[in-house]
Amino acid sequence: MTLTYTDSHCHLDWFADPAAVTAEAAAAGVARIVIAATTRAHWADVARCAALPGVYASYGLHPLYQNAHQDDDLHALENQIRTQPSVAIGECGLDFQNGDSAAQRATFAAQIDIARRHRLPLMLHARKSLDAVLHLLQRGGNPRFVIHSFTGSDVQLARIFAQGGYIGIGGTSTYPRAARLQRQLATVPAGRYLLETDAPDQPLCGRQGAPNRPAYTADVAAHLARLRGETPATISAQSENNANTFFNW
Repeated sequence: MTLTYTDSHCHLDWFADPAAVTAEAAAAGVARIVIAATTRAHWADVARCAALPGVYASYGLHPLYQNAHQDDDLHALENQIRTQPSVAIGECGLDFQNGDSAAQRATFAAQIDIARRHRLPLMLHARKSLDAVLHLLQRGGNPRFVIHSFTGSDVQLARIFAQGGYIGIGGTSTYPRAARLQRQLATVPAGRYLLETDAPDQPLCGRQGAPNRPAYTADVAAHLARLRGETPATISAQSENNANTFFNW
């Protein structure tokens, strides 16, 4: 039996040969790849990648690049999703690694509003900012969302689920130092997770120093199966059902 997977969050547009990377992923059972856009300047590259079989676009404005965003980028984002197929809004959110800012919060709040009005889910980045992200989501009406690369506390995890959110599971969970996350994933509600790679970032344990790849979604699934005491077939079926529900495919 061939198992299938969705890489729900990667940056395929950052690879030199997206077609080859997509073909490699398909051979590993990764039938669908969602590209999380980061800046307006990259949207055209994302759209070109989304023309490949099994590849889908999510357009947004990443908080790490707040200084690169222009005043009219939010208006352009709304035009982009009206004219190009988009399965979500993002990658967006907040990043407090180098400090909070009113501009970052405003850009995120505007994207929450766009997602709500267009009935699209949000693909969220929340580094050192998860409580603030959840607060703004609540104020914005709690549109459907996934916290990409979740590494929060038990209290934060419970709050995500209470607000109807999902968590993204990827390479971070494969390291021995991720004991708390591994404990959480062992009992996370079956219907509330998505598999992801964040490729070419966040390589799995044992592959440090090399670009991550969408094909490794299958390895993330195998790791999750071991944590949960489930079969790879169960993880494949459940994660695909979750992706179908989240992205409304």
